Amino acid sequence: MAMENLEQMFDKLELDDVKCHVCFHVNHDPMIFLQCQHRMCAGCTGRWLTVMNGCPMCRAPVLDVVVDEEMKIKATEYLKRHPEQDLPTDIKYEQNVYEMIFWSIQTRKKADDPEIVFYGPKPVINNDHQNEQERAMTIEGIRLYNIRERLERLKERVGAQAPLIQLQYNEQMFNRLFYHNDAYYRDEDQEWQMIHGRGLVRVPRSTNRNYCPLRFRRSHST
Repeated sequence: MAMENLEQMFDKLELDDVKCHVCFHVNHDPMIFLQCQHRMCAGCTGRWLTVMNGCPMCRAPVLDVVVDEEMKIKATEYLKRHPEQDLPTDIKYEQNVYEMIFWSIQTRKKADDPEIVFYGPKPVINNDHQNEQERAMTIEGIRLYNIRERLERLKERVGAQAPLIQLQYNEQMFNRLFYHNDAYYRDEDQEWQMIHGRGLVRVPRSTNRNYCPLRFRRSHST
């Protein structure tokens, strides 16, 4: 018993080391803020920085973020030993979409915007042949190039995940309409009625003529 408790304690400590401290999921795609060295998952990073240009843990301004490769390796190794902790596809899809939205907004910001964020360390240009304006244009070009590369990778992920999400959604809707309402959806309990604005539909046999038919009562189902 003592050994089991010790193993559970080590597992919890290991999970605490690799999880995002905002959403508490395993940080499989960790981002690190280079100014304050705090870490979040990429999805929470995108969601947070879309509305607030500051670290959620210390409120320090966020200037540049980058994937934390060291924590990513730790998280990958942890998920190999604990595959049950891996995120469902729909949550991964949601996180990628949030990050895409954030970086897409960043591509529209001007170079002098105080809330611009670099993907990767902000470059330092030491070129005596360029004036200050030319250096700023070079830095902005590098910033946009890195962001667009990140967006391309995110688009590939979302493109691969979207069909799986659609299948999952279709299955959930089917289960909700038929299996979860099985007691209410039997042929002998239905009758045809002309419903204003809907046409001829099958509804439960009931003296209540305002009773919402199954196909239109998703929000009213019990």
